[in-house]
Amino acid sequence: MAYLNCPKCGMKFHEKSIECPKCKTTPDAYREKQAKSEAAYQKYQTEKQEKETAKAAVIERNKKTYCRSCGSTFEKAKLITRGTFMVELALWLLFLLPGLIYSVWRLTTKYKACPICQASDIIPVNSPVAMQALGK
Repeated sequence: MAYLNCPKCGMKFHEKSIECPKCKTTPDAYREKQAKSEAAYQKYQTEKQEKETAKAAVIERNKKTYCRSCGSTFEKAKLITRGTFMVELALWLLFLLPGLIYSVWRLTTKYKACPICQASDIIPVNSPVAMQALGK
C-alpha cells in the first residue's frame, strides 16, 4: 500500500483514492507534477553535461602553447635548468659554500621553454597574439 503526499495541501492519502480527502486534488495531478519534475531534472542533467563537455574542450585548448621565436605549437613545455650539473658537483666537492649558492641559483632560475628552439618566449595558443600569428 503506497501513500502519496498531496501536491497542494501535503496531506497523505492512498494512491488508489480518487482524490485528496482534504482539498480534492486527484492523484493524476500528483503524477503530472512528478513527471514534470523528472523532466526538469533530466533537462538539468543534460545541460550540466553539455557545460562540462564545453569546459573540458576549453581546458584541452588551453594546454597547447605557441612559441613566438620559432612559431611552433606544442602541448608540453620543456623545463630548463640553467648551469650544468658538472660545475655544481665540482663546487660541492671542492668548496661547500659556493656549491650551495650555485645549487640554489640553479634551482631558482628554472624556466619553461620551447622543446624545439629552447626559447622562453612561449604563450598560450588561445591568446590574441598567438591566434593572429597562426591566422585563426
